[in-house]
Amino acid sequence: MRKLATIQTVKDVLPIEKSDFLELLKFNDIGWQCVAKKGEFKSGDIGVFFEVDSFLPIDDRFSFLEKTSYRKMFTGDEGYRLRTIKLRGTLSQGLFLPIDIFPEITDKTVLTDVTELLNVIKWEREPSISMSGDIVGDYPAHTPRSHQDRIQNCPEYFDLYKDVVFERTMKLEGTSTSFHYLDGEFDASSHNTTYARNEKFTPYKYSMELELDNALKVLNKNVTIQGEFMGPKIQKNIEGFTEFKFFVYNIWDISKSDWLSASERYSFMDEVNAILGKELLHVPILDKEIKIFSVVNSLDEILAMADGPSINAKYREGDVYKSIEKIDGSYVQFKVISNKYLLNEKD
Repeated sequence: MRKLATIQTVKDVLPIEKSDFLELLKFNDIGWQCVAKKGEFKSGDIGVFFEVDSFLPIDDRFSFLEKTSYRKMFTGDEGYRLRTIKLRGTLSQGLFLPIDIFPEITDKTVLTDVTELLNVIKWEREPSISMSGDIVGDYPAHTPRSHQDRIQNCPEYFDLYKDVVFERTMKLEGTSTSFHYLDGEFDASSHNTTYARNEKFTPYKYSMELELDNALKVLNKNVTIQGEFMGPKIQKNIEGFTEFKFFVYNIWDISKSDWLSASERYSFMDEVNAILGKELLHVPILDKEIKIFSVVNSLDEILAMADGPSINAKYREGDVYKSIEKIDGSYVQFKVISNKYLLNEKD
């Protein structure tokens, strides 16, 4: 579960040009920054930081957000959505409040996760009509879900991984979808749910038309292919696709309980495509190999790199980085979300 609300310490309080009433807060253990009322906080203060995408409950302590942030989610939940905004030309990504207004917090240790305690959930868009289907179970236990932390939550990477080579790919705005082949059985799932093997679930119908199940039977390898499913009525379809497309970003070897490396992923997809006689797409690759933390020296620099175009859209959702080799037994993965994309994002 994403840590949307954590206890943090103010590192710096910086002035905002041409503003007599606002200041910029930066924090010790995260790369996020947010705007606050002038004089409200000083360096060393401890409080609760709420990340962007937080959906705060209806509560008097958050009522000052009523005019700007009140939303009703498709689930019927009412609350306040936090998103990336600009105030006086300064980027603000989240909300910082004094810890004293939350008496229910008894453990005031910095970095403590208080997301559940404060009833904070992640803002979610309504699932598209094209992604409906007959649910038969949860996401399969044999494969981990896709997940990358935002770079703002990993400031230590700038020092730890200067010599590490990463694959850099485009982060696409669609819906996470997985295709599973295990001992002759083929299934399709969303990020949280497995669906019945029928055409009511659009990705399953797509995979049948692609004949992906047959290709995997020929290869006879127990794998999960994870990717972004995109097209009409999925999210905002910022690429303007008129037909459905699936872009692979990860492959899990079920038998070995391990991710394929980047080179293994490319080779596996070549094998699949040779059988299909058509192309199973990979997410666009921006750099096959890059020592990103030798290229950039700051959070601002790596964020700026993510502000480029997408396949068809003016701004892509961002970049995803995966280490080419394992570090301490696992691949290092993280994402960088474009601020220009966030500032132009609609509910």
